[in-house]
Amino acid sequence: MRPVDFFKVLLATLLWGTAFPFVKLGLQYSDPIGFAGLRFTFAGILLLVASLVWKVIRSRDKGEKTIYPPLPALWRSVALIGLLSTAIFYGMFFLGMARTSGASGALIDSASPIINSIMAHFVLHNDRIDRRKAMAILLAFGGIAIIAAGRPHGVASQSTSIIGCLFILGGLVVSSAGTMLVINYKGGLGLVRLTGSQQLFGGLLLLAVAALTENQRHWASLADWRFLIIVLWLALVSAVAFRIWYGIVRRYKVTSVAVYWFLIGIWGAGLSVIILGEPLTLNHGVGFSLVVAALVLMYRGKENASRVTATIPQQPVIS
Repeated sequence: MRPVDFFKVLLATLLWGTAFPFVKLGLQYSDPIGFAGLRFTFAGILLLVASLVWKVIRSRDKGEKTIYPPLPALWRSVALIGLLSTAIFYGMFFLGMARTSGASGALIDSASPIINSIMAHFVLHNDRIDRRKAMAILLAFGGIAIIAAGRPHGVASQSTSIIGCLFILGGLVVSSAGTMLVINYKGGLGLVRLTGSQQLFGGLLLLAVAALTENQRHWASLADWRFLIIVLWLALVSAVAFRIWYGIVRRYKVTSVAVYWFLIGIWGAGLSVIILGEPLTLNHGVGFSLVVAALVLMYRGKENASRVTATIPQQPVIS
């Protein structure tokens, strides 16, 4: 990998890493579902506007007319992916982050490619779980269990933290199902427009759920410049980091890039220590080491025949 592209990987993972402490900060001003809805509504709009501007510029340079596929023919795919990859995943993720520390959430999120490999076994015919992958999966879940077993700083109880970690892990499973839909997507939208559309749909759906289940504190909090900056930053992270990562994945085999996913955990945990003052525990160190070992074992010297596009985040992914 060229140094400039490795720098882009570092930048994308750093941007996603900032999401974990910023989500924790934002939860001081808003309930989880409404907060997630605001973030991804704005993120979807940013991606769609950027995609439109880029399409117009390219069309003018080539002297072509910009033609978009009709939305009615695509809404089912966009809605289903948005339901899984944004509404349910990030609803569960924000609920989980409200119950555990930023560092714990970041370190568990590092296992996202492992979750994707399990889902691919059941969905993709050419990506079966072999002995090497099975060992990686066991290592990753062992690491997650160790992280979840600790009691993070600022969390009411150990049981509360475990519930939060389970929310995040469950969200990763749902997100992985959404990613399988993206891999098999045959519609007319490019990946950037598809991601923007599904994030906008998922964000609006989260806001609708929040209107029925929460106290609407997120709307009032937008008047506070601190919360507004947090929401806009997280929306920008979702749009910019995805665009950088997508550009890298188009240039290199996804398996050669996916192993760097653990950097999100390092950035997220480190920034949670710096910004939130969270201490790192022995559970964090041991658990994360097992997750990193699982990622190295999963992608060591072998190419996954599944077109491991599953590791392209629809947020991770990330965040």
